[in-house]
Amino acid sequence: LASRLNIVDDTVYQKAVDALMKFGQFEKAEDLLFMAHVDSAVPFSNSLITKAQIKMYRTWFKSTPDTQLRQLLAQKVTGIIKRIDRGDVSPRNKNQLLVEVIKHFVSLRKLRAARSYLEEAQRTNGLSELHFLPFFKHFSELHTYEGHAQVLELYREMVKLKVPISASSYY
Repeated sequence: LASRLNIVDDTVYQKAVDALMKFGQFEKAEDLLFMAHVDSAVPFSNSLITKAQIKMYRTWFKSTPDTQLRQLLAQKVTGIIKRIDRGDVSPRNKNQLLVEVIKHFVSLRKLRAARSYLEEAQRTNGLSELHFLPFFKHFSELHTYEGHAQVLELYREMVKLKVPISASSYY
């Protein structure tokens, strides 16, 4: 319908992929993302489509017990991150993509890697509260003194960097 009405854009693709993921239709979501990449102005460089791709692979990874499939999905995300590191994605909306990369690394408990992408967002002057939220969630879920101390340190860092703080940071 969207293509017939000529209203296909990144947002339409993202919403369609989100809907497919909710219904567990990961193969169809993957196909749609491939089509979205091909339809991009510069194929396979669109930051928002790449963000949706990482999110979809992370969700698929969490939902399947199949170890071979999980290994394949992990390899696909690794390949995408290599493309990002090489600079093969558009700088337009890249900071939104970096949020998803941070979530990926935090979910793997690779905090140093996640931190490097937070620092990249800072270097590009695109740092926002969203870049910090995966860290807040991780450290809060530890339920330890060290975890709570890290949360306080993150708040201090956000204040120092003049990153606006909203209610999202507190939940």
